[in-house]
This record gives sequence, structure tokens and C-alpha cells, in this order.
Amino acid sequence: MELIDLFIVALIAFIAGFRISSWIHVESTKSLLEALNVSTADLIRVAKEKGIDLGKYNEDDDEESTPTRSTLEIKVEEHKGQYYAFELERDAFIAQGKTTDELLEEILKKNPVGVNVVCDRNNGGDMLIGAVERMKARNQE
Repeated sequence: MELIDLFIVALIAFIAGFRISSWIHVESTKSLLEALNVSTADLIRVAKEKGIDLGKYNEDDDEESTPTRSTLEIKVEEHKGQYYAFELERDAFIAQGKTTDELLEEILKKNPVGVNVVCDRNNGGDMLIGAVERMKARNQE
């Protein structure tokens, strides 16, 4: 009887360990992709480019394929004639440009429509004011 109990406990421990290990791998992969700012749509696009068969996977069924972030707070810095944008919360690099106009265009290229990019004056927002005004004027023409 003790041998059967030992076997049952070992089996439960094995299954629990496998589930926990699987969960850790999935969560760490999600965290890595989020830190690298890689979306599900990016992964699907690359898989299709490489000819990887996704089987029955349907992009429309994936709730993560649409951006959930509606506001992106950034900071802007200028070093040796180059402008750099960083995500404020994680201090992650977003874009760079030789001018503020070029920087603004790069920031907008890398963020989906519907994401509000916010840059407080204390975080270099004053450097972008002229670029934003010029972009508004171009878009109204």
C-alpha cells in the first residue's frame, strides 16, 4: 500500500512540476517579447515570411494580436546632434533621428494607430513641439 501511495505522490509531483515549468516558460517568453516590443502580429508576419505553417491558428482569435496599450509615455533626449526617444516606464529605446521631425516620424511609424504618444515637457516634450506643429500643418494641406 505504501508503494502505491508513493507512486501516486510521485505522479502528482511530476504533473505539478511539468505544469509549473510550462507556465514559467510561457510567462518568461511573454515578458521577453513584451520587453522587446514584439507583438503577436509581428511573430505571425515573420512566420509567414519564413514559410512556417501555422496550422489552424487564426490571427482573429488571438486577443493579443490587437494592441492593448492606448497610451505610450516617452522621454526625448538629445546627444551630439542626435535625438533619441525612450519609453518612460521601462526606459526602453524606441527611435532616433537627426532632427526632431525625423524622430517624430520614427516614433509614429513604430506605434500602431490609436496609440497616444505622450511626452511631458519635463521629459523633453518641449523639443518636439515644433515638429508636432510642422506635422499638423503638413497633414492639414
